[in-house]
Amino acid sequence: MAYVSRSPWRQKAAVVIAGVLAQELAPMDRMRAFRAAYPFKVRKGWPYRVWLDQIARMTGRRPPLGSRRRLLWVDHRQLRMFSP
Repeated sequence: MAYVSRSPWRQKAAVVIAGVLAQELAPMDRMRAFRAAYPFKVRKGWPYRVWLDQIARMTGRRPPLGSRRRLLWVDHRQLRMFSP
C-alpha cells in the first residue's frame, strides 16, 4: 500500500505536478511548466518547501514518502571519513 500524505499542501501539489508530468515535456520546458503551475500564492515558507520537495519526489530525485528506501541512502563521501 502506498503512503498517502494527509497534508493539504502536499496533496494539492501532487495533483498539479502530476498534470505537468503527464505532458511529457523536455526537462527545461518541464521546469518552466513547474514554475508556471505553482498553485499557492507566495513562493516562500512551508507551502513552497513542500512544493519543491514534492517535485523532487515525483521526478525521482528523492525517495517517495513512506518508503523504507530512504533509510538506506548513504552519502559515500561520509564513508571516506571513517575508513582507515
